[in-house]
Amino acid sequence: SNLVSSTANIFLSSQIKQNPTTFVEDLQVLRYGLNGEFVLHHDGEPRVLTVIYYINGVANTWFPLASTATARNSSTSSFDDNIINSKEIERGFEYIRNNHKYNLTPQNKGQALKLGEGFKPGTHGVLVKGIGVGDNDVKECNDDSVNNGDNDNNHIAYVKKGDAVAFYNYCIDGSEYKLDWRALHTGLPTTEVDGGVKWIANHWFRLDDLL
Repeated sequence: SNLVSSTANIFLSSQIKQNPTTFVEDLQVLRYGLNGEFVLHHDGEPRVLTVIYYINGVANTWFPLASTATARNSSTSSFDDNIINSKEIERGFEYIRNNHKYNLTPQNKGQALKLGEGFKPGTHGVLVKGIGVGDNDVKECNDDSVNNGDNDNNHIAYVKKGDAVAFYNYCIDGSEYKLDWRALHTGLPTTEVDGGVKWIANHWFRLDDLL
């Protein structure tokens, strides 16, 4: 489809696109009822790229080990150009190469969970919220508010109805692809304040050579 090909052209390298084991899973559409949630998880092997489409603008997706572009600008962390591109920055969403707290990259799920102990949505990582949903301080939707959340909180990124968030599930260590445990995320329970019922869709781009 045009959506799949456009997404692949934006986020995947020519090397991955030309690999015969690369393909996209069928689009999955999910409905979360009131208080519906999805526990903290990694999308796993061999999904190199995840795209979440916010169909009705209700989000509440939390990435406890991620950082917004605005926070990146004031960080001393270094970045790997192989896993960061301009489209992610435009959405105000990217992964830090070296975690700001312990200056290390978690090598497994246990280390990632340890790294995020005590972290809270809206205070740590990146919380993806529907624009103007559950936040009386956000009155209008403009480029700055969508890209960076509100001016006082670099840990919130706002999306509108029809927006999408894309993130990589692997990082490159030399010439080797490794699971990036900073891609851990959770669908927090949605309440009436958050917008109630949530409709999302997922695309997972796979590289079966990684199995």
